[in-house]
Amino acid sequence: MKYYPVFLNIESKRAVVIGGGPVAERKTIALLKSGAIVTVVSPGLTERLAGLKADRSIRHLPRKYRKADIRDAFIVIAATGSPDVNRQVSGDATGLVNVVDVPELCNFIMPSVISKGPLTIAISTGGVSPALSKTIRKELEKQYGAEISGYLEFIEGIRKQALTDITDKGGSGKRFVHEMICDSISYYDRRRMMHLWLAVLCMAVPCLTEAMNSALPVVQLKTGGHLITAEVAATLETRDIGLTNRRSLPVDHGMLFVFPEARRHCMWMRDTHIPLSVAFLDDAGTIINIEDMQPDTGLHHCAARPVRYALEMETGWFQKQGLAAGSQIRGLKKAPPGR
Repeated sequence: MKYYPVFLNIESKRAVVIGGGPVAERKTIALLKSGAIVTVVSPGLTERLAGLKADRSIRHLPRKYRKADIRDAFIVIAATGSPDVNRQVSGDATGLVNVVDVPELCNFIMPSVISKGPLTIAISTGGVSPALSKTIRKELEKQYGAEISGYLEFIEGIRKQALTDITDKGGSGKRFVHEMICDSISYYDRRRMMHLWLAVLCMAVPCLTEAMNSALPVVQLKTGGHLITAEVAATLETRDIGLTNRRSLPVDHGMLFVFPEARRHCMWMRDTHIPLSVAFLDDAGTIINIEDMQPDTGLHHCAARPVRYALEMETGWFQKQGLAAGSQIRGLKKAPPGR
């Protein structure tokens, strides 16, 4: 069977879930997250559904299903353990109806979903293999981490600004902005896209040009007898841009990347033209490991264990100062927190 893929707006729409077990619980929570007004019909409820009933997030009819329960419902989901009840719900429904794991009784099926803020990816095999859909979903979840949510929110703000401020009558500027957002772009090319975005928009939007030229926060770091002047990249946007398209760094200058949480963060060098060394630092400023990175490459250089900081300097700088894993960098707490 061929299905027409669509995203539905069910905010404030009446939804009815028949069943009160774990599957019904998952379907109910998904409906609530989309803004539906949910009624659950079942003699019993899971602990979590009972909690939703207690705080009035759902309406509960504590009995067996009746045809009148789904009158005027915008969407109906049957998730009972009874094939007879599921078949009856399917036959009674006059609108959208899904019987869990029984495609022939549905007029729509629900895909396996990845949701990261504004990003929603739906995967379906047309009911042939839900297990394969879940496997593909898990693979995609590894590629699209939590960072994509903040990234898209940032892009959304710039897009709104650009579509307001680019006023050429022919509309070519707006079309170009639209194409840059909507074209299929690899998530792992996001540093390249971010820099290109800002460069193009700054030619058209004076306020963005000023923002690009304003300095990042700067902190003074110390190690032994050496003083480091470090620009601080503490937001998703500034971390994505990093040192891209720089041609040189002043002596004893670098960039400190501050992350919101300690993880095995990785760095790479696309559109970065200076050979760099990166030191991964724990919260105490202890160097965990140092990696040398070649310019204009996509190789990932990762922390050996979870860290909150990464300090990029010109290649070989740490070695010249006699620094290695276990050495200390002081002054990190003066940097703004990662977000």
